[in-house]
Amino acid sequence: KTLAFHKHPLQSYNTQSIYRYIYFELIHHGDPDIWVPNAAIGTPNVTYDDEIQVAPQTYEVHVGDSADGDVEGALACVWKGDEVYAADTTDVTGNVSFEISPTTEGAMYLTVSAHNFKTFEADVAVGTSAVRLTSFTGRRTKAGVLLTWAVGGAEEVDHFNLYRRPVAAVAAPAGGGGTAAGASAEAFGRAGSDTAVAGGDGWAKVNAEPITGRSPYRYLDREVKAVAYEYKLEAVQAGGPDELGTTRVGDALPVTFAFGVAPNPATTTARVIINLPEATAVKVSLYDLAGRRVTTVVDRVLREGENAVALEVGGMPAGVYILRLEAGDRVAAKRLAVVH
Repeated sequence: KTLAFHKHPLQSYNTQSIYRYIYFELIHHGDPDIWVPNAAIGTPNVTYDDEIQVAPQTYEVHVGDSADGDVEGALACVWKGDEVYAADTTDVTGNVSFEISPTTEGAMYLTVSAHNFKTFEADVAVGTSAVRLTSFTGRRTKAGVLLTWAVGGAEEVDHFNLYRRPVAAVAAPAGGGGTAAGASAEAFGRAGSDTAVAGGDGWAKVNAEPITGRSPYRYLDREVKAVAYEYKLEAVQAGGPDELGTTRVGDALPVTFAFGVAPNPATTTARVIINLPEATAVKVSLYDLAGRRVTTVVDRVLREGENAVALEVGGMPAGVYILRLEAGDRVAAKRLAVVH
């Protein structure tokens, strides 16, 4: 009915029947999906971050009303040139989130539209942080959990702090008369930590002294038990602390011992790959099928993790050889074919 009334003032301009048919029957003036107000127009209460960093991230928006209620079905849109464009509607809790990856500084635009609400528009400043986390990993060793991270812009960092909490504390359900808090505390007690829990979210500071040095940084957390943990990394700058990211570590030692050679067959050079759970004295020798030692590939202490040693085979006769490894109490052998 509204669309029909909208067309009536222009009917005199359509004197030919074919144009009147097109105008009155075929053309829609306005999007049929546009919300038609049927109540007093309100102003939405939109919660959002007005400053973000150049990085892949989850961007969250909450839409409420003047009575602190949640607005379901509000249409939110974020846009920044060719870098970011995403639109979706809020859920029953008034929340919507977007996976975005802004790549340059500047303004990202946010709009929110909802039935019986004024349209909300805002600019979100996209900048670069003085500190950018490029990697953050952790793995179990016999001595504890070894955490390694690399950052950019570290010249602005005074020091780093690490926090941990059992994964059980993360997964515990909220509510239930304190069930989640009780589960977190119990799990932390099993972890044997004597540091204070930071707030009610289960995080406890790991390092007693500020962590300094150069990127990539390493820290060994010895005060752990056989449970899975989540770690949080914090950079402390002149303006205060800044949370950089998190990582998770399983509840068991990873299987890190491995011995291999590639390519196989080899023509000129082969790479002998040795994975070690800890720094170990390693000897690798190459023998022919008659049991004669041809050469010693390596005979020294190798570091924890992956080690690669080059083996030149271009001057050796074609045939099959045996690589024999001795590392602590481990002995292993691999066949290597040399072709020319």
